[in-house]
Amino acid sequence: MKKLALCIVFLVLGALVLGCTQMNGKEIAKMAEEKYKTVKDMKGTMVVTTNFLGKKKVGVIKFAMKKPDKYWSDSENNTIVSNGTVMWIYDKKRNEVIKINLPKEKPKFDYGELIKDLMKKNKVKLLGSEKVSGRGCYVIKAIPKNKTFYVEQKLWIDKEYWCPLKIEINYGKFNSTIEYKDVKFNTGIPDSLFEFKPPKGAKVVEQEITPPKKLTLEEAQKQVDFTIIVPKYTAGFKFNYAYVFKFGGREMVSLYYTKDDQGLVITESKGYPKMPLPNATNINVNGTEFEIAQVFGKNILRIRKGDFEVTISAKLPKEELIKIGKSIVESKEWKLIKGEEVSIPKLNVSTVFFFYSPYCPHCEEIKPYITNLTKRYTNYKFVFCNVYNCNGTCKVVMEKYRIMFVPAVVVFGKNSTTVLTGSVEIRNNLEKVLNEG
Repeated sequence: MKKLALCIVFLVLGALVLGCTQMNGKEIAKMAEEKYKTVKDMKGTMVVTTNFLGKKKVGVIKFAMKKPDKYWSDSENNTIVSNGTVMWIYDKKRNEVIKINLPKEKPKFDYGELIKDLMKKNKVKLLGSEKVSGRGCYVIKAIPKNKTFYVEQKLWIDKEYWCPLKIEINYGKFNSTIEYKDVKFNTGIPDSLFEFKPPKGAKVVEQEITPPKKLTLEEAQKQVDFTIIVPKYTAGFKFNYAYVFKFGGREMVSLYYTKDDQGLVITESKGYPKMPLPNATNINVNGTEFEIAQVFGKNILRIRKGDFEVTISAKLPKEELIKIGKSIVESKEWKLIKGEEVSIPKLNVSTVFFFYSPYCPHCEEIKPYITNLTKRYTNYKFVFCNVYNCNGTCKVVMEKYRIMFVPAVVVFGKNSTTVLTGSVEIRNNLEKVLNEG
């Protein structure tokens, strides 16, 4: 939440000056930095309204921020507090606190580079002036030059501090509005607000965020249970280092190559669901399907065999990515990969798999409803699957049916299989599915 808010602030600073002046990049960066320096702290209420496929949701969050790295927020279900060294995430319904020790090395922001990047990617139009939360604002529209993946935004920017007080995002069937109300700047928020004492009886779970370690190919190979494929052709790029990521019992390795000031990233994973690739085109290369798309100014190529997937990303012509992809699928390591689809173990009775995350408020909201169904529909076996610790049949079902969002249920009836995603869809349809058998 804190990083998102900061990124939005920097994006908006660039959009404002572009809409109001004809200054060059250096002058814009200097002006934005000087304006942002005047903001010491900020507090108010954030109202987030989303509408997806006609389903409207409204969330209200009280928040406070203090430079350089302190943050506090409070909503119906959660309280999040960070003093810059430790972050606490308190789940009110579970009475559970996740205590996270933050890394010592934090990302540094270059205002000038962010603004220059915005200039390249957006056309910015100043629409006029309006008031939000009693404060004068510029109204700006940011139109992406490349519409492959970006969305248009309408922003209301505080004239004094150049911070966003309202943001509208429209992306087809999804639209969202973020509005900051009762906003106050530089009120001298005490540091004590950014310390958190767990409530009596609350369970405390300690975690530590450590940045991934740069590895050699040999070191990376020891940390994953699949064979890393190193392409013979890399368009002149040289291997630099590798990162290994692990989540829910699954593993992923990213290989980073460089040439001059350009980068090439090859990511290999096993067991992860296949994610949508926006606006992709498919081509067949020697019997293997290559998916190619452009995302954030880079070309991406994806190939998959069974549950093993490789993605290649770089600012290279598509023809060069295809050559790199061909060198992978022609390797002996690729040919040894088993391409069978994931199969579900035989289920002796009709079964309902409920996928949830302990950190998902919608999952916790609907869990009692699912628990109640276990007592009413005794002809079904109910299996609760925590996606953060997913193994056995839960993992197989999750991979087979590409469970990417929670809460979700997969119902194996006598004659058919049904997948329902989201608390609204589950409440509206699950009992009907169970009754039909």
